[in-house]
Amino acid sequence: WLMGYYPGYQTGDLPVTDVRFDLMTHVAVGAVLPNPDGSLDTTFYKDAVAGPAFAQDLASRTRQAGKKAILMVGGAGAHDGFVAAASDANRATFVTNLVGFAQQNGFDGIDLDWEPLPDSELDSFAALASALRAAWPDAVLTLPLNPINPNLDLPLDPRLGAISQSLDQLNVMSYSMAGAYDGWKSWHHSPLAGQTPATPTSISTSVDAYLAAGIPAARLGIGEGFYGLCYTAPVTGPLQDLGGATSSGDDNQLSYRSILSTYLPAATKTWDAAASSPYLTFAQPTGPLGCTYLSYTDEQAIAAHTDYVKQKGLGGAIVWTINEGHVPTAPANERDPLLAALWNGLK
Repeated sequence: WLMGYYPGYQTGDLPVTDVRFDLMTHVAVGAVLPNPDGSLDTTFYKDAVAGPAFAQDLASRTRQAGKKAILMVGGAGAHDGFVAAASDANRATFVTNLVGFAQQNGFDGIDLDWEPLPDSELDSFAALASALRAAWPDAVLTLPLNPINPNLDLPLDPRLGAISQSLDQLNVMSYSMAGAYDGWKSWHHSPLAGQTPATPTSISTSVDAYLAAGIPAARLGIGEGFYGLCYTAPVTGPLQDLGGATSSGDDNQLSYRSILSTYLPAATKTWDAAASSPYLTFAQPTGPLGCTYLSYTDEQAIAAHTDYVKQKGLGGAIVWTINEGHVPTAPANERDPLLAALWNGLK
């Protein structure tokens, strides 16, 4: 599979009429937010009228193209609402509302963005997934997973393997995997490998951990972030001491489109073979974020990632977000270069 996320707050970056449905198998439309009582916020970052209309339109276009429309529920910031809505007291109401909205608006399934999902909440999530499966047997049910920091997160809870039996896809959000954190050196946005104790994250580390927890390879996917990660001075590359540097990976400020237009022309580009990651170095602070080191994903990195997906027998990949990878100034058939690279690589 290749599931691309399209959040309602990025319609200005990619009109629904320009979505390349031919380069995806699933489109995740975001997002419905869980209220603590099990009711839903269906404004999709717009309003009570425009939100559902947008979601219904994008779902309809997705299905007309022969692809699956998935309703994204939750996301960063929605955690507490999820916990309350999925409680024993509210779960039945929550499930009825989710299935009802999804079916009435032309969706094929639900993406449960319960972030973060600590071990203490796995039983509650499992009950929710089972109830959704019972209420809607042929729904496509998906779950995004946090990338793994081996210094903190291992071993993973073996209940994940059992939970995966209720789901069709579990996708690692293998992007924004670094930052100016205590005890870290500078590292990459979405490295395939090359991790060290001070730069502990990578796609391969996360995949291996989730496979070891019992998630079948065919249900596990990786994630591609169509945006970048920026460090300020004195950092000018990976594996450097931070020295007071700050980092930002705001996907609304560092879209792939803005990297091409604002950052790439002013940069020296380097390929890190150990991490299968490109990065940009700047002689002076560059762009609105004052970057001196910028890590991101390009076609070469995606080729390495898709080779890895095939080698491991994984199920596919997700993209956060297809909007950020859209380059409207490019020639008509070349406006989604990363999405095209990912689609062709997964074939």
